[in-house]
Amino acid sequence: MSSAAPKDPVLVAATLGTGLMAGLHLPFDIGVMPVLGRREDERLVAAMRRANNALDDEAAFGTLFLGVFVATGLAARRLARADRGDAARRARAAAVLYGLSVVTTVCVNLPLNRRLRAAPGAAPTPSVPPPVWARSPC
Repeated sequence: MSSAAPKDPVLVAATLGTGLMAGLHLPFDIGVMPVLGRREDERLVAAMRRANNALDDEAAFGTLFLGVFVATGLAARRLARADRGDAARRARAAAVLYGLSVVTTVCVNLPLNRRLRAAPGAAPTPSVPPPVWARSPC
């Protein structure tokens, strides 16, 4: 795409959103989780409960998390319609891979978070029903 060509807002949203999600996941996976893994169980449970509660109650996170998936799929479709085959294939692959992360989160991580919320050993967290986007259909 030349610099003079108009930017597709869906592609820009998908690209920025994917970067934001990667910017959230990478430091958490390589920085936060290893440190928490070296703590005693009670401190790990308490810290994860606080993190989960903060994210569960944050509508912006849920919107971004699911919105990136939708935007990436729409970008792939728009690229295919614009006859940009290589870019469309890459965007489809990105949508599929991101979709796998959504399925993993909904079917594995969220049920584990609910079990963690109910786990003994740390101060109980308030019993707040999860937001609509965080309810597992699995």
